[in-house]
Amino acid sequence: MNIEKLFNYFYNNKKLIIYLFEHRDRIIDIGEIEDLASIELLENLAFFEIIEIIDNKISLDFRVVSFLEEYIDNNDIVDVAVIGSILKELIHLIENANEFKEQKNKFIPKIRRALFKIDNIFFKNLDTLRTHINRVYKSADSFKLKLKELKFYKERLAEFEQMISSFEAFLQKYTLLIVSLGNDELNTILNYVKKNKIELLRTLIPLTSEIISYINKIESKNIFVEKITKLKELKDSYELNSKTNLLDEIKNFDMQINPIRVSTKLDSEILHSYEFIKLLQKYKDKKLKTKVAKSVIVEEEKILKDEVFINIYLLHRQFLSTKLNLIEFLISNEALKDKNTTELSQIFCKMILMYEDEYKISDEKIVIENISFAKVYNNEIR
Repeated sequence: MNIEKLFNYFYNNKKLIIYLFEHRDRIIDIGEIEDLASIELLENLAFFEIIEIIDNKISLDFRVVSFLEEYIDNNDIVDVAVIGSILKELIHLIENANEFKEQKNKFIPKIRRALFKIDNIFFKNLDTLRTHINRVYKSADSFKLKLKELKFYKERLAEFEQMISSFEAFLQKYTLLIVSLGNDELNTILNYVKKNKIELLRTLIPLTSEIISYINKIESKNIFVEKITKLKELKDSYELNSKTNLLDEIKNFDMQINPIRVSTKLDSEILHSYEFIKLLQKYKDKKLKTKVAKSVIVEEEKILKDEVFINIYLLHRQFLSTKLNLIEFLISNEALKDKNTTELSQIFCKMILMYEDEYKISDEKIVIENISFAKVYNNEIR
């Protein structure tokens, strides 16, 4: 089928397709749409995989549903909470399909659609998050606004990561049940979703690190500006007191006896006053001395081209399943055996930054090669 023929089918049967799409979340009997299409037409649409007919039940092919949902849903809000509801419904469908094997064909299309929908929601939200974060960092007017916005999206990333963990737990528990249904197309979608989950994690880790780096950078800039402003005020105050007696002159200048009339130009009476002439004579030979601040070059951290990818998220999940403290876990981890203490300390810091809410940092210390590490444990252990 070519694209022209496909769109002709859509257009010529638009009432049927609209009806099936609007009622896509429930079972539709063929008798319910007999006024919209003949049996011969339905069989033709099924042949071209626009609709599915199983046991006299009819539904749109899941690819058609996904296509329409993708273009109709143009919401720019980051929201993965809906995945929790879809997962509950998906579990219900899988359990029904396995318990009532003779009726599994009416559950399988819904299972396929739900898996595909979850996958689409994850990628759409991840892309939206990335766009929002970059937009905020580049366009927000002030440091404080940037900081507030980025912290908001850091919370959204944490929710996103939590939902991926829930989906990962679902796949571990229900993969065998899905495979046991014996549907090749469903198994293909399952493998596709599993592969995409790995890609999601690989994308999420640097995005989380990026937003933490953004926040730290903004906080540093904010503190720097405040300190520079304070230093300038102190410097001006010090020089005013130590290098001049201007404050004493102003104090001695009797504003009551010699009132100044406000005007758009210097009043001639002021210019010719004894006090003003005395002040000019005192400072006319003094030259203003200025100091030029030396430029400070901050070198960006160099990233080696041959650096091996470290899956921080995977290390975090492994650590949660142990009773070791964090640095001892990293030292004993087989994947990190080639890392020196400095590199391990960098991974140690990254994990604490990214998952501080799930860790308990104790007052105890452990010293390894003259580097002191706090003993950090899983929240559930200590």
